[in-house]
Amino acid sequence: VKLLRLAWRQLRRDLASGDIRILIAALALAVVAVTAIGFVTDRAERALAIEANRLLGGDAVVRGDQPISGQLREAANAPGLAHAETVEFSSMIRVGEGDAASLRLGDLRALGEGFPLRGRFVIDDGSGERDADGVPVPGTLWMSRAGADQLGARVGDAVSIGQSRLTLAALVAQEPDAAMDYFNVAPKV
Repeated sequence: VKLLRLAWRQLRRDLASGDIRILIAALALAVVAVTAIGFVTDRAERALAIEANRLLGGDAVVRGDQPISGQLREAANAPGLAHAETVEFSSMIRVGEGDAASLRLGDLRALGEGFPLRGRFVIDDGSGERDADGVPVPGTLWMSRAGADQLGARVGDAVSIGQSRLTLAALVAQEPDAAMDYFNVAPKV
C-alpha cells in the first residue's frame, strides 16, 4: 500500500513538472502515426489484391521468348482451366502513303480468342467508349490512343504492318494488362 501511494505521489509530481506530459504526447503521436500508416497500407494492399487479376488480364501470366511447351502447356490445358495465348513483338507501323506517311516502331500483340480472361478492353470506335466484345476481327486492328496520336491515325484509316494492310477499327482507351507497361511509349497495336 505504501509503495502504491509513493508511486502515485511521484506520478502527480512528474505530471505537474511537465516532463511526463511531453512523453505521453510523444507516445500518443507515435501510436497514431503507426496506426494510420498501417491502415493506409492495409487498404492499399486490399485494393491491389482485388485489382491484381484485372491488371494482369488473368490469374497468372506466363511469358517466354519461345513458345510455351511441355508441362506448363499441359497444365494450362487441364480441364477446368481457361487460358488465352498472345504473341508480342516489335515492328514498324505505317499510317498514310508516300512522303506523308508516318512511321514508328510499335509493339504488336496478336490476341488469342478469350483474351482477356479477367478485366476488359474499353475501346472507342468513333461512336463513343464502350466495353469491347472479344478481340479485333480479322483484317482490323485496335491501337492505343497515344499511338494513334503519334502516327496521326484516325478510326477507319489504313495501317500497314509489314506487308499487311489493316483497318484501324477502334482506339483503346483502357486495356486489362496496361499496368505491366508503365515505361513503354511506343504505339501499341
